[in-house]
Amino acid sequence: MATDQTTDFRSFLKLFLPHPIVAKLAKHHAFCQRQRKLHPVFFVWNLILGASCATTRSLASLARNYQRLAAIAFSQPAFYKRFDQPLLDLLATLFDFCVTEHVPKPLAGPFKDILALDATILALWDDLASRLPSCQEGSAALKMHLVISVLDYTPNALKFRAGKDNDNAAWKGVGKWVEGKLLVMDLGYYSFWFFHRIHQNKGFFLTRLKRNCALEVLEDRTPYRGRRTRVKGCPLDEVLTRLKRKRFEFVVKVPVVLRSGRPVNYHWRVLGEWNEETKRYHCYMTNAPEDRILCEDARGLYAQRWAIEVLFRGLKETGRLHELPSRKEVVVKALIYAALLFVMLSMWLRRVLFTANEQWRIGVLKIVRVTREWGAYFLGLLAEDILERGDLSRVDLFREQCLDSYALRPRLQAIPLIAEHSYALPP
Repeated sequence: MATDQTTDFRSFLKLFLPHPIVAKLAKHHAFCQRQRKLHPVFFVWNLILGASCATTRSLASLARNYQRLAAIAFSQPAFYKRFDQPLLDLLATLFDFCVTEHVPKPLAGPFKDILALDATILALWDDLASRLPSCQEGSAALKMHLVISVLDYTPNALKFRAGKDNDNAAWKGVGKWVEGKLLVMDLGYYSFWFFHRIHQNKGFFLTRLKRNCALEVLEDRTPYRGRRTRVKGCPLDEVLTRLKRKRFEFVVKVPVVLRSGRPVNYHWRVLGEWNEETKRYHCYMTNAPEDRILCEDARGLYAQRWAIEVLFRGLKETGRLHELPSRKEVVVKALIYAALLFVMLSMWLRRVLFTANEQWRIGVLKIVRVTREWGAYFLGLLAEDILERGDLSRVDLFREQCLDSYALRPRLQAIPLIAEHSYALPP
């Protein structure tokens, strides 16, 4: 065991999200101010765990799950009304709390941390097209930008944008949170202005270099014996056609135009390595000095970016981000936050239940899948600890959930249902 805490899962869950803190934040954000049948703490836990372990992801399924564990009956519209802005604010605050309290301080060599930045597009109902338009005319999509630590797969920052927005639109402002950290990103975030903002905030970046890059080479720092190819003052794309080395390290001039219109020239490093499979150089650009990133380490460091792709797969598989059953933006974002909190819980259990050596044997997708399978059991433990169980019997609750709240629903006029109803009438 990597912790001295009791092996009771109830204790672990209460350590991850302490009930007094959730209740205090719920009151602060004016969520469930009048606590009657719905308990705000269990409502949050039901949203985090219930959405992942249910057969279908829907608000009705979450409501039925709550009723089953609490042994009480309430109208589903009353449950749906709780998915409002106060709930979204509460979940966003809980996400920030988990990032602050549960994200470890990893050992990342010369960096405070190594972060991967990427985005994924989530298809939404077309009714949201006016607020969150996608690249396809008349369709809606949400672009979720996520920053994670590649050392423990823990989310660090989250931003939402419309599906058709440029990737860099979400990160126009880069703060002090990048100081001393290395950001690894793909070509979707390739922007000299973005790199300038990271550099100004004392952070570091590592990115792939675009093909046919015509940046001027200022210096050749490759440790190489024998006659060298002349590269100083030449465009980089021209140099790459003449090189015959396994690796190279150049200093290039990167022009950046500030908002004031004043040009600034940075001298950053370009590291390259010949790839036998593609028969071309893989080039990377960074502002980190040689004592932080060696030329031969660039490819391995950049490969760590794949961690965020694995996390996105886990989110879409267990968090069911392809199932966002609502026409309301606030509901969609609340379900996304719930999925992220579920993944953070899985990663937290991975750290506290296993030693450092054992964690190497536990894949991210494996721990997320196992946590999903245990979700119903975890919710049962929390229900025993939080809720005052109602007196409704299981049979009565089953009957209550099967009855349609709207007796004259338009869909009941469908021909098969009319035929079924007519067949059941007495002669």
